[in-house]
Amino acid sequence: MKAYDEDTYVLFSRPRTTNSLMTNIGYPIVLNLAGKTVLVVGAGPVGRRKVARLRAAGAFVRVVAHEERHADFHGDEGINWLASDYAKYQLHGVTLVFAAATESVNREVVRDAQSLGIFINSASDPESGDFELPAIVQRGRFSLAISTGGASPAFARTIKLKLETDFDESYGEYVEVLSAIRETILVEVPDPERRRELLTQLAEEKWFAQFRHEGATAMRTEFEKRME
Repeated sequence: MKAYDEDTYVLFSRPRTTNSLMTNIGYPIVLNLAGKTVLVVGAGPVGRRKVARLRAAGAFVRVVAHEERHADFHGDEGINWLASDYAKYQLHGVTLVFAAATESVNREVVRDAQSLGIFINSASDPESGDFELPAIVQRGRFSLAISTGGASPAFARTIKLKLETDFDESYGEYVEVLSAIRETILVEVPDPERRRELLTQLAEEKWFAQFRHEGATAMRTEFEKRME
């Protein structure tokens, strides 16, 4: 890791620490990949799942695989499918990389990507890469991510199954209602303090309860009375 010394204008390396408090538990983040190019090497079931999720996130996907374009992706102009062996030049211009091929190919992709400073995930050896993928419960724009920091992916999946029951599709629908009301508040309420007050009130659980029992129209009508 490099740091900048403003007094001497010299780059120096910080030593690694062995402090147990610095245990690597990862840094949760949600990436905006819309319009970005992502490379997926390998088009087996794992690779295809990653392609599908990346496309849902708005990314352009470059796929490198021995197979011809899979039927699931026919007609998708956001996918550049290269039926060929992997080569380092295929990393040009990509923001993120997923290695989902054989172990030997994945090791090569990891080495090449890291030499270029591109973050990579390896399906066969997650610890060799720069990030891991959490188990996800997705309800529209409402997302829950569960991770054990690589300690037990199976336990993360177990928790995901529980949360899928607890958080049904109504959460995704409610988030869309919240988005619409929030936009109205930002446009129609000029006073910053009043806006903050309304946005705080909008997050109260009682509005979700009303949404579930009476529907979006009733809930929105009742809340908008507070804006008058």
